[in-house]
Amino acid sequence: MIHLTDMEIQEYVLDKATCSPDIVAHMKTCDTCREVAGAYEVLFVGMKAQEAAVFDFDVSALVLRELHRKERKPIPVFAMLISILCAGGCYFFRNDIYGLFTGIPPLLLYFIIVSTAAVALFLLADMYKGYQQKMTILNRF
Repeated sequence: MIHLTDMEIQEYVLDKATCSPDIVAHMKTCDTCREVAGAYEVLFVGMKAQEAAVFDFDVSALVLRELHRKERKPIPVFAMLISILCAGGCYFFRNDIYGLFTGIPPLLLYFIIVSTAAVALFLLADMYKGYQQKMTILNRF
């Protein structure tokens, strides 16, 4: 039997009226999910019973000060070394690299460029979709 996810069970515990009928039907028939929902109910009641934290200092000012602080990041020596080695290698093998690209027929070179651009666009779109999903999840809370 496939059980509900934690998000679905929490949604059921917090607001049964807006849950889908599938979730409500599953909760009526599944003892395991009802047990988990009972644990969440106890947890949520305990969280609501807690008093709000009171600080003797201004937390928002402290956080804002940390957000605006600009740290100087150390120069990544390893990355600079690799970059210098790559640049030196490109300079040393410049004639071979030039011969490599001049030996390829122009149509094949265009095909390689278009294929690379298509793959890069696909990966960029996938990365953006993942970003949107994460932001949607964050905005729920």
